[in-house]
Amino acid sequence: MDPPKHSNEDLKKPTHPFLRGKVARSDRREATLQRPPFPPRRFRKQNREQQGIVSSPPSIRQTGDTSTAAFQTEINHFMSIPWCRSHLREPNFQPIDKPREATPDNGHTLLGKSWFTKDTIPHLLTLYREPSVTEDLRGEIRRFHTLGTGLNEHPNILHGGVIAAVLDGALGVLIRRAMPDGGPAYTVALNITYQKAVKTPETIMARSWITKTEGRKIWGTARIESGTGESYATAEGVFVKAIAKI
Repeated sequence: MDPPKHSNEDLKKPTHPFLRGKVARSDRREATLQRPPFPPRRFRKQNREQQGIVSSPPSIRQTGDTSTAAFQTEINHFMSIPWCRSHLREPNFQPIDKPREATPDNGHTLLGKSWFTKDTIPHLLTLYREPSVTEDLRGEIRRFHTLGTGLNEHPNILHGGVIAAVLDGALGVLIRRAMPDGGPAYTVALNITYQKAVKTPETIMARSWITKTEGRKIWGTARIESGTGESYATAEGVFVKAIAKI
């Protein structure tokens, strides 16, 4: 009997499963080679930023410090502002994930309730830098505030009392974060120098440093800056730590 005759097309179709797999893989490789090349990574990043798509700062990705949706919302908001994004990407500064809400004993109602509206301070985020070996307790706070127009005195100008509260708050959160026991401190004196009006709506940054400690007394300085580093106001404060409850 003559052997069965096969056409050229039949010879191209392997019947064994293993051979079929090899052909399929070969076809996939050829298809991959035919794909258009991706642009270099740096251009992909530029395109994403031009489209408003920004990634989380490296420090946040490394720590995984995104425990609440509200915290991530604040990060996303300030990452969308170019000058804030540069601060968020500094590796020595870590965002503080603290719920912005009033406590059951009616504490923190100012920023957690009264000034937590779209017309007052709808967005607030705090970064903390640990003190270096030579600084002892002198770390630093950088606190971002997006301001609406609901805290004005003169037209489109932020009330001076709000500026005082922002400076006082930046010092208070630093003392609580930097001091060993982490307890509250109370303002004894706050000397403010107003340098330039804050126009609203606007995003500002408050910075604070501890300059001296003596027993329960703490001295510190703070400053409010614009996105270009221009100073709006400065403060020198004296605080006293609460006596620990036994």
